[in-house]
Amino acid sequence: MAKSCDLPVGPAPSASANDNSRTPPFGSALRIPQYDTIEEIEMGNGCTQAVTDLVSSFSADDLSGPRLLHAARVIARAIYRNASAKTRDTFGAFVRGDTDVLIVHDLFAVPNNLEPTPNDCSPSLQSRLFALGVAGLTFDCGHQPCAVSNENHGLYDRHVRSTAGKESEPSSAGGAEIGPHTEHSSRYHGDWGQFSPQIDTICLAGLRNIDNEPTGFAALEEVLRYLPEKSISALLRPDFAMAPPDSTDTARSASHMPILYRRNGLLESAYRADKVGVPPIPEARQAIDDLNSAIHSAARSVILRPGTACIARNPRCYHWRDKVKNPSRWLVRGFGIAPSTAAIFSNPDRPDLVHY
Repeated sequence: MAKSCDLPVGPAPSASANDNSRTPPFGSALRIPQYDTIEEIEMGNGCTQAVTDLVSSFSADDLSGPRLLHAARVIARAIYRNASAKTRDTFGAFVRGDTDVLIVHDLFAVPNNLEPTPNDCSPSLQSRLFALGVAGLTFDCGHQPCAVSNENHGLYDRHVRSTAGKESEPSSAGGAEIGPHTEHSSRYHGDWGQFSPQIDTICLAGLRNIDNEPTGFAALEEVLRYLPEKSISALLRPDFAMAPPDSTDTARSASHMPILYRRNGLLESAYRADKVGVPPIPEARQAIDDLNSAIHSAARSVILRPGTACIARNPRCYHWRDKVKNPSRWLVRGFGIAPSTAAIFSNPDRPDLVHY
């Protein structure tokens, strides 16, 4: 199997590729009709203030291990207690699997005196603690916040910003365009128990986004509506390879894997447009072209302003971004894992750390 960089793939959408006359970005002033699998809610002032006050009361020790899970549960309870009945119902829809993407406005309040974006240093503790708001939201959506062992030094909070020397790198620490993907797609679903699967949820929250740069996404349920049956069949076959993302410490690629697979009665996807290896089979090449075209047709975007969060069911939603225009753009990211996961937790002192 040739390396993914040697193999052609169909055009992938950019984050600005939406037909915004039809689908303006979430976070704009205009509210738009929702797809069945996408919901958008606003937290009330009481909930926003409760989360903001709580996150600042924790310490660096609360960002990993059992203390992370404890802190996240405390914040999850505060969110739930202060949430409206409609918001609680929306959380329940995500837990049941009825919703694949949930956009939450005003999860927390980011202070005006937030430090400058740490492009050449690590973020301060005050900024890192906002990740606990993400962790609490993840719990309310039925998933356990987690870190992974092969990236970000095993830390839960990942700060997505362009860092010095990595401006041209397509990663969470870089500034280059990142095409449509699911996180850790080279892990596939891992149901054989031989290795941990790709994580179940990803949550991104805005800390600074002066130029309102969008994050693109497309729910798999919508993508499938644009995919021909023959391409779906081709993507279900274990004919493809997938290289790991640039942000991980793992150089090993996965081979003989499908792009689409069935788990728990649903179709899921493991895919990264810039890392996929396509075999010299016409049907496989056409299927990848059709997939990228379908993602383009189903594309949406969200503007992650300070305090706005987007949590998505990772194997059921592709996401991407354009090249970062303003290096001050700063998001915080947290992963989540389902209670019924086949993931391996090899360190008893780190019940939050998925072994990759």
